[in-house]
Amino acid sequence: MPSFYGRRLGALVVPADGVWEKRSFMDPAANVGGGVRFNVSDRLMVRSDIRARLIFADGDTDAMAVFAFNVGYRF
Repeated sequence: MPSFYGRRLGALVVPADGVWEKRSFMDPAANVGGGVRFNVSDRLMVRSDIRARLIFADGDTDAMAVFAFNVGYRF
């Protein structure tokens, strides 16, 4: 678990009855990034994409890098 959420959850102690309390967060987030598509031929393409996902909460920010690589074929 990222420390960004670990600090907000506090100490996790196993409950006596064995049933965990459900917790969720509704934090604002933003994605920033871009990608490039290369047409290898008239039917085959390759695309790469890199993004930074930023999550904001309680005056703190968590950043995560997301990379994708795609291969496509047109019929």
